[in-house]
Amino acid sequence: MASTPKIWIVDDSPEIRFVFRRTLMDGGYEVFEWGNGFDALEQLRDGSPDLIILDVSMPQMDGWKTLRELRQRGYAQPVLMITAVNDVDSRVRGLDNGADDYVGKPCDGHELLARVGALLRRAPPASTVNGRILQLGDARIDLAARTATKAKKDLKLTRTDYLLLTLLNEHRGTPVSRDLILQRVWEGQAGGSHAFDTHIWRLRRKLGDNSEDPRWIRNVPGIGYVLEAGD
Repeated sequence: MASTPKIWIVDDSPEIRFVFRRTLMDGGYEVFEWGNGFDALEQLRDGSPDLIILDVSMPQMDGWKTLRELRQRGYAQPVLMITAVNDVDSRVRGLDNGADDYVGKPCDGHELLARVGALLRRAPPASTVNGRILQLGDARIDLAARTATKAKKDLKLTRTDYLLLTLLNEHRGTPVSRDLILQRVWEGQAGGSHAFDTHIWRLRRKLGDNSEDPRWIRNVPGIGYVLEAGD
């Protein structure tokens, strides 16, 4: 019997936490809540959630700092950012810092459950990983363990980075269509196309790949993206 997914809500507003907690519990999730980033990070030493819902605007330690600290510590759990400022610049900043998705306030309960469910479904089964180790220049990526190094130093990749690489690796040497990537990684969600462009740019930058003349993740015009077979 599968365990109940654990969701953490990190928001300084008791009202928001109450509404989200009730919605998520009605959706069958186990919910824990924290009023600030400090407390949530402290609790990560004793337990690990399946997904974190993180508010951007919090006193003392805002969502940006909390998110950066999560990724620096190596936690790859999906993070859903929530904010009243749902503009393009904020979404790009969140994605660039390691967020997996974004939702604005106020948030409809059905939309919240849909986004949480989509994020939790993104991880592919281990059996779909075609060769668990990628060696791209001086970057070594274990797709199964979700660990990565570059020049023998830790390389911080997000959950979505691993999903993109896993999908491309399943078809290594063969172009993968944009539509298939959006369907498999972003579950066909609205806004996924923009998020995809941002993640490809970020991922290339992390790997040291030249966006103007990429060596490993290439765009095949009119067809899709291909992970080159050669290291």
